Amino acid sequence: RSPLHSCESPEQVLQQFFHTQFPGAFSTTHLLQQPCDTRPPFPQFFSPVLTRRGFLLDKAQGFSSAGVESIPVLAALQSSPVLHSLLSGLCRQLQVPNVRRWSSFFTAGVEQDDFQEALEELKTLSQCYETGFGADGSEDEEDSD
Repeated sequence: RSPLHSCESPEQVLQQFFHTQFPGAFSTTHLLQQPCDTRPPFPQFFSPVLTRRGFLLDKAQGFSSAGVESIPVLAALQSSPVLHSLLSGLCRQLQVPNVRRWSSFFTAGVEQDDFQEALEELKTLSQCYETGFGADGSEDEEDSD
């Protein structure tokens, strides 16, 4: 028996699956009990190999002439220490150019102080994902201020 057999609900099965596949990453799951409605005015951009309920047709049945009325949905939200290197890299790249030289940037309504504040918030957000377990191994010199 696997750990999945001890789960009491489909949501617990998904949570256990994500924990097994992505250890160390925070994830949350939510299972919708009903499929999402896709009748008009929802755009019909679905493949003709789907049934009205959003499942794949057997190849033997060919193509469906009916529109898709609903689809089952599975979604996951995960957080990972990899975000530290991604966000800190973005922060470093935004510090390189001299934004005062971008006149169109500020004529669009962005103030220099607001930009610097957003940059600091980005740096703080990046630090929230730092784990110290081999994230990217480098320290920003600006962080030592």
